[in-house]
This record gives sequence, C-alpha cells and structure tokens, in this order.
Amino acid sequence: MQEIPKEVPLASTFLSPTAITHVSPPRTIPLAGGELLFLESHEESLYCAHTGSDDEVWLTGAFAEAILARSEGTMDPRQHALLAQLGRAHPWLRGVVEERGSVADLILGREPGMLFLEMTARCNERCLHCYAESTPERHESLTIEEIRNVLTDIRSLGDPTIQFTGGDPLIHPHLPDAVAIARGLGYSHLEIYTNGLLLNESMLRRLAPHAPDFAFSLYSHDAATHDRITRLPGSHGRTIAAIRRAMAAGSRVRVGVILMPENRGHERATRTFLKRNLGLEPDRITFDTVKGTGRGAFTDYEPDLEDRATGSHGMPADAGDEPDHTGRKGKLCIAPDGAVYPCIFSRGTVLGNIRSQTLPQIIADIERRNLSPPSAERWSRCRQQMSCGDCRMIAYTLGMDDEGDG
Repeated sequence: MQEIPKEVPLASTFLSPTAITHVSPPRTIPLAGGELLFLESHEESLYCAHTGSDDEVWLTGAFAEAILARSEGTMDPRQHALLAQLGRAHPWLRGVVEERGSVADLILGREPGMLFLEMTARCNERCLHCYAESTPERHESLTIEEIRNVLTDIRSLGDPTIQFTGGDPLIHPHLPDAVAIARGLGYSHLEIYTNGLLLNESMLRRLAPHAPDFAFSLYSHDAATHDRITRLPGSHGRTIAAIRRAMAAGSRVRVGVILMPENRGHERATRTFLKRNLGLEPDRITFDTVKGTGRGAFTDYEPDLEDRATGSHGMPADAGDEPDHTGRKGKLCIAPDGAVYPCIFSRGTVLGNIRSQTLPQIIADIERRNLSPPSAERWSRCRQQMSCGDCRMIAYTLGMDDEGDG
C-alpha cells in the first residue's frame, strides 16, 4: 500500500467518493488530551478539523469512509490500517486510531487554559446585546468564600488565565480580595474585564499590588453610538477616562469591541481612535460580532478589517501559546448563581452548580455525561452563540440543555 502524500486533499479510489455524502449533520470524535476531530461533508469531500490547532484536511474515498466508521464505532481492520496511514502522514490525526477521549478532558483539556469568574450579574450599563442579561437591578453574586474555593480547586489542575468578569466585576465589594487570593495561589495571568465606570484611583491603588491586566468593553470611537449601545448617557467618556487611568498606572490593557447593526462600519475608525488617542496597538484591540445569547441577536458579519484579533472575552492573539499538539487547553465559566459552564457563551450546556456540589465533584460527574447525537439544528445554534471554534464543537458534542437536546 502506498504511503499517503502530505498534500491535501487526500484521495483514494478504494471506494467511490460519493459514498460519503450522507454525513449531515456534522460529527465529532473525542480524542485523547481533550481534543476533538470535527467532521463535516461538503458534496463529495469530508472536511476534518482539529481543535487546539489550525490543522485541517479534506478527505475523499476510503480515507473519509474510515474516519466516518471510527466516529460510528464500526471500523474494520482495513479501515484501522488506513487511519494509521493517515496518522503517519499527518501527526495530528494519530489520535483518531487511539481509544476514545475522556469526557472531562473534553472540558478541561490537558489542563485548564481559562477560567471565567462571573463575580456578579449586576452591571451599571444595560447593553443592548449583553450575553448575560446583566442590568443594575440584578443581584446574583458569588461570595468571597465561593470564589476562594473555586480558585483553590482550579489551581490544583493547572495555571489558567483567570478573568474576573460579570456583570461588571468592579461592582463586587470583594474584587480586590478575589484578585489577591488568586495572586496568592500563584496564578500567573489575571485579567479584569470591565466597562471601567468604577475604576477610580482608589480602586487602582487597591488592585496595584496584585498587578492584574484590564480588558475594557468599548463599542465605538463615536460617543453617541457607544452610549446608545450601553443605554447609559456619558458612558463613553467614563470608559475612555478609565482606560487612560489604567494605562497611566502601568497596567496592561486591551479593548474588546463587539460589532452589531448599531456600530457596523465603525471598525477602522475605532481602531484608529484607540491607537492615536490612547496608544493601544492593534493586537491589543479585539473585534467580534454579537452572539445569539442573552439579549444578543446573532449577527453574521465579517468585520471590515484586513487583519484582526478575534474574541470579546477571549485573550488577544499574542496571549496564547502556539499549537504544540500536546493537547488542548480547556475552559470553565462560573456564573454568579454558581452554575458551571464550559465557556462564558455556552450557557445552554450546564455542567453543575458549585452551590450543590464541589467543583471536583462536578468534574467527576462530567464523565457520566452522555454525548449527544449529530443535530444540524444544534450545530446552527452553536455557530450563532459562540465565537471560538473548539467551544462550538464541545457544546455541540455535549448537547445544549436549555433546548432539550442535552
């Protein structure tokens, strides 16, 4: 049998390529190390994408059929040999011939890479698109004891980035204490995601010993547009002042811009404004579109930029490690009511609640969770609700409880 070339698409005449056209909706294969292989048919080809890296390949014929058989648990010895060949040609596919991956590893990866701590559901703005439906009237909040317990439990699993968010975390009375606890436990990277309205000099002084980074939500260079989105007059000027204040204090700062019909077309002017007026480099400015979560209505819109860092609550492009094929890093989100989600936007996939179980118990229970069968409708919802490709695949694989298919 000839060695498979490394160029794509890979093709074989052992079976007719038309035999794979039944692959609809997409399928996923959990792999070792918390990784996933995503499979989607496109006419006579099978698209295969790997979480945690940029690796992808198009397959046809016998190779495509072998991977499909692997996803259904029906491989025969010949198909096993074909997958072994694929793994030799493309090392990132070697995991396809190994045993099924752990469901808990699907969430946590080889180690956690990001923990979102939504300290409070309360916010002093009423943004049109808020995924968490935060308002000044919301009062759900994590206690400092709950925050300490979560940070302690997660630290035993690794050293993820800790993002303190909300609502607006500056509203929480124990934010400086929470940041101090995280730094005392040895976390390397701490970030506060905020609108900055309460970031005064006193708060900066309390946070300064623990050196957190700041991420600010800003929606336009134009004050009127920003204020229409936040539904709070004067909020643009207050957020800009907070960004200046944090930068003057020597904090590492980035800005997240969410695009929607109200500010569509402002991308270039907003990035220019942030660079010229505030001194932010383009790689410290992230752009994303509204997701269909909370008050948000999904917007299928490609930002008008030649190059961009993506993600509203995710890290900027320079914060992550390059793919090294040693296993994907996972995420967790703890909501203000104690609910645990695999991602800050994946709110239909509830893993448990820290008010009824410890976090280690919740992680252990994940192993007993059933994986969901393919569903075109669920895949469409995942695409509309999440920015990150691997978060979409994980939510799709685990199911989404709020829609009845988890």
